[in-house]
Amino acid sequence: MKIRKPPFTLAEVQSFNEYQKAGIMHEYTCGKRDDHVENSVLFAKEDGLFCPTCDYRQDNVLEWLMNDEWKKYEDWFTKLKENGFKEE
Repeated sequence: MKIRKPPFTLAEVQSFNEYQKAGIMHEYTCGKRDDHVENSVLFAKEDGLFCPTCDYRQDNVLEWLMNDEWKKYEDWFTKLKENGFKEE
């Protein structure tokens, strides 16, 4: 799988943030999430991924989450969950 690093385009930011809200698979979360109990789901900006709660920043993201390719699998992920698939 290819990894994407910033800078991100506005379209890539939108795709990633939509993925994070879709709830079809585990979101990218803060690497310091054990230090805080509030929201730890990362959001994208043009210069990286950021935690809304602390100063954590991440630069590596799977490329297919940045280009709407993940939407091709949205129904498949949803069916897996409906049939009892649990993320661990």
